[in-house]
Amino acid sequence: MSKAYPAKVRDARFIPLGVVGRPHGLKGELKLHPYNPFTETFDALEYLYLRSPGGEIQKFIIEQLRPFSGDFLVVLEGIADRNGSERVRGFEVLIEECQLQPCKEGEYYWFQLIGLKAVLESGEYVGEVVRLEETNPRLGGHDLLVIKSRGREVMAPFISRVVKEVDLAGGRIVVIGIKDFMEK
Repeated sequence: MSKAYPAKVRDARFIPLGVVGRPHGLKGELKLHPYNPFTETFDALEYLYLRSPGGEIQKFIIEQLRPFSGDFLVVLEGIADRNGSERVRGFEVLIEECQLQPCKEGEYYWFQLIGLKAVLESGEYVGEVVRLEETNPRLGGHDLLVIKSRGREVMAPFISRVVKEVDLAGGRIVVIGIKDFMEK
């Protein structure tokens, strides 16, 4: 049986990966909807955490996991029937940061970029990265940085022509040409 770990709703050691959907079958199998449908993170997991709407976090050992129509089907230790599956429906799926696969050179997890200070090459402060948004790559879109600057949100493509440097240790992202994206 797993042990419950009470935690704050935004505990920094956990990374949200998705949400538990409806039960699948009668033997406790769960449908997991990943936030990123292209994620490979689930492939290497031995355990995960579920966070209830009330914020309680519980660790579960993964007994079986398989892809299923853009989602995943998972069997978790301690959830043996449909009633158990139904009890965790809508819970958020979390992992610890240490469970993430390392990124390739020049790639980042979005959570690593949120909160970085955006600065120009001169060092002038522009704002703070508050979120990222995905556009349709089939239409030639790029991920967008959303930077809060002077009380407004500025969107800029996360591409090499705009993002000169990402300094995670220094807590900053160097952007060029950002003023082209700022409304007058």
